[in-house]
Amino acid sequence: MKQLRTIVDICSQIQTAGTVREICQTGIRLIKECLYYERVSICLNETPLDHAGSFYGFYGLDQPIETREQSNRITEAAAACGQTAEICQNVELMDLQGTVLGLADCLCVSITAADGHPLGYLMADNFADKKPLKENSIEVFRIFSIFFANIFSIKEAEVRRKREIIQMETLIDSLPACIYIKDSESRFLLANKKLAEGMHEESPEDMLGKTDFDYYPKHLAQKIYDEEQELIQSGESLSNIKEKGRSPDGGEAWFLTTKIPLKNEQGTVFSLVGIGLDITQQVTHEEALIRARQEAEKNTAIIRTIFDNLEDRIYYKDRQSRILGGNKAWLKAKESSSLDKVIGKTDIDFFPAPLGQQLYDKEQEQMAEGKVTRMRESHVSPAGETRYVEAIKCPIYNEKDEVIGVAGISRDITQQVENEQLLIIAKQRAEEAEKAAENAARAKSTFLANMSHEIRTPLNAVIGMTSLLADSPMSLEQRDFVETIQTSGDALLTLVNDILDLSKIEAGRLELESVPFNLTHCVETALDIVAPKAAEKGLELAYSTTGDIPQIFVGDAPRLRQVLLNLLSNSIKFTEVGEVIVRIAGNAFDETKYRINFSVTDTGIGMNTETAKKIFQPFEQADASTTRKYGGTGLGLSICKKLIEMMGGDIDVHSDLKKGSEFKFHILLKPASNNEEARTRINLNVLQGQRILVVDDNKTNLRILEYQLKKWKMIPLVFTSGQDALTHLSSLGKLDMAVLDMMMPDMDGEMLAENLRKRIEFSNLPILILSSITHRVSHDKQVADDWLCKPVKPEFLMEALANLVEHKTTERLTHPQEIQVNHTLGLTNPLEILLAEDNQVNQKVALKMLERVGYKADLVKNGCEVLEAVERKHYDLILMDIQMPIMDGIEATMELRKRYLPENSPKIVAMTAHALQESRDEGMTCGMFDYLTKPVRLEDLIEILQKVSPGKQT
Repeated sequence: MKQLRTIVDICSQIQTAGTVREICQTGIRLIKECLYYERVSICLNETPLDHAGSFYGFYGLDQPIETREQSNRITEAAAACGQTAEICQNVELMDLQGTVLGLADCLCVSITAADGHPLGYLMADNFADKKPLKENSIEVFRIFSIFFANIFSIKEAEVRRKREIIQMETLIDSLPACIYIKDSESRFLLANKKLAEGMHEESPEDMLGKTDFDYYPKHLAQKIYDEEQELIQSGESLSNIKEKGRSPDGGEAWFLTTKIPLKNEQGTVFSLVGIGLDITQQVTHEEALIRARQEAEKNTAIIRTIFDNLEDRIYYKDRQSRILGGNKAWLKAKESSSLDKVIGKTDIDFFPAPLGQQLYDKEQEQMAEGKVTRMRESHVSPAGETRYVEAIKCPIYNEKDEVIGVAGISRDITQQVENEQLLIIAKQRAEEAEKAAENAARAKSTFLANMSHEIRTPLNAVIGMTSLLADSPMSLEQRDFVETIQTSGDALLTLVNDILDLSKIEAGRLELESVPFNLTHCVETALDIVAPKAAEKGLELAYSTTGDIPQIFVGDAPRLRQVLLNLLSNSIKFTEVGEVIVRIAGNAFDETKYRINFSVTDTGIGMNTETAKKIFQPFEQADASTTRKYGGTGLGLSICKKLIEMMGGDIDVHSDLKKGSEFKFHILLKPASNNEEARTRINLNVLQGQRILVVDDNKTNLRILEYQLKKWKMIPLVFTSGQDALTHLSSLGKLDMAVLDMMMPDMDGEMLAENLRKRIEFSNLPILILSSITHRVSHDKQVADDWLCKPVKPEFLMEALANLVEHKTTERLTHPQEIQVNHTLGLTNPLEILLAEDNQVNQKVALKMLERVGYKADLVKNGCEVLEAVERKHYDLILMDIQMPIMDGIEATMELRKRYLPENSPKIVAMTAHALQESRDEGMTCGMFDYLTKPVRLEDLIEILQKVSPGKQT
């Protein structure tokens, strides 16, 4: 049997416990040891603290009694005991779910505070063993209940004090002012959240023990410290002192500060309380208000100065039409030297009756209706001059939207009226001049069109006959002569076209097409045209695209190609060594258009700043020597600029003398709605992740290739020479394919490919070689799997690489070829042809061109002969000159359309030296099949012939 401890010992052990919970747990343990009760519980205010393993379900301080009935029964048992502990028999015990566990005899005593209010109860039961409760336990329970009451009262007071502290902290934290307490050394003892936030601390506790030196610049912190030490020494308070200081971030700030010293019982100041209210915003507003008032006074003076110096006559009146004020011009008109002499007067005082009364009544009516009036009137001055005056009157309103007066402005507009009359006369003359200019422009355009026709007619013979002559056997010297004639003819034709384009643009008669086109194809066809000349001079020609640009746009592809050709031709013409690069980028301009940016860069002779400023003006060249050496009229760039502006863009140039030039321009294009790129997506999926060896000695080409391959999510491994690539080959790891430039110093593309084939691991490596169009290659399939012509077109490069991945070969190496003439076209596609041409030279050219491809044609000289010929014989095709005597080609075509149904009528193709769009439109409208512009080129004629099928004779 355990030795019983004395109550004093038990109480002393309980008292050493800390929290209420620990007190209760210790008490229950000691009571159990003294009285041998296994189930003892303490409940304060019906909240169970501990039950020491009891089956009641009282498991902790935070769990209330869940079963109301159980709580009531235990509370009733405790209340029945009062201050005297008694045994309660047959108490019904339940668990938390309300299930009755059985009956027990309980020992229960209430715990009551000194003031009589109940704190809880102390309880024990013998449910498990049904042993009789010990009578001597009652006194022990009673003593414990009194001791618990004392301890709980003390704890309750502590809780109450902590609650009051929390409430006080909550109060000062909620105040908008910064509140703090400092000790005699100006160290923070307390701070609220407002102050902590201002000092950029996470919590007020982080400020404790710190001083202002931790937050402010040294000079400002020293000033605050000195003031506080003086306050502590004097013991006097500072109240609502407006101080200028600095915020913790170094900015200027204003505070309304109150500091109160705290004294002990001996009257010594041991700390101080500070309250600081940030009034920076208020001070700022006050200063702004002062500045605004000063500015208003200044503005008032300015306005008054302006008011008095205006030539307009300004005045204002009250509701009774009495003068309140006016400017000097108005006083002068009233022949008054002082405002005091006219204030209070009305129009009745200024004008004779009945005019004064009429003006007064009209003004009162205007204010009653609240409307603004404007009138113009004329009068004769004493000197006999007619003067015009414009007067405006408007009501003046108060804040209640009530009319309280009227303001008037009148001005002498004699000069204005005279200017208006002169303007009318000038406008009439301008309209007459504009009509004359339009007539002149029309006459100029017509003249140029006629001149173009007259020039093209003999030019047709020159170019046509030269083309036929070039196909005949000649000596080398004769062939050189023919090629010179061809070159000169082409140059002359280009000049005629440029002059005609410039004329149409200046006359406003050039209209852009709006049809779907492929932007990539447009650029690449321009590159194809200039590529032979670039290759002939040994220039690198390349282009790249960046940005998310669609492929299909709606616009004028031929005119865009014309701009690119002009810029590329110029760059190649003025560049002897190096490269010509085309770069294209773009982005969405708005919901309907894309802005496409073009750049043509060369390494040519360049130009100075002065020349660059005038290069886009018509007939301008870099200088006379350049014109003599390189040729040209200076029309090309002027036409380009005007075409680009018509496309919604602009062009500019940046150039350094002897270093090269860069022409930049942009246009706005509308993307087509049916942009299909399924094949592109398939190719990109195939190429993604492929490791590719790229070797090119030209750094620009290499950079473009690397960018393009990365854009397709490939992994390029780039080198500038074959030897460098072979040196690092062993460290490159797995390779999926290789792209090699053909023309490289020391080791060209074929040599590098052969070296790669010698290595076992690369013997089957797919290899693509990029070749200049003038370089003859062996086409040895054991060396290269595919060839591409430079400049490399992204579309062809993507397709070629995709085919290499799929083990296909699609060779795209192209060389400049002469026109492939099919001399037996007349046999494979027999046609009955009628040639209508009045010019003998043109007759000869056309008949010879037809003979060259196997056709013979009948010849007539005017439209009437055409009609007679068609009556005699069926023709599949009529080559119809537009300008012919007696009956021209348009009239003849219209007559044929009247006489024959479309299925029985021959195909009519216009041949004319007129290059204006109107001429083409006129011909196509009257029912022609197609259109050939003189000089007629053999390739264009062949294309027409291939379109026509032989028909049956009707």
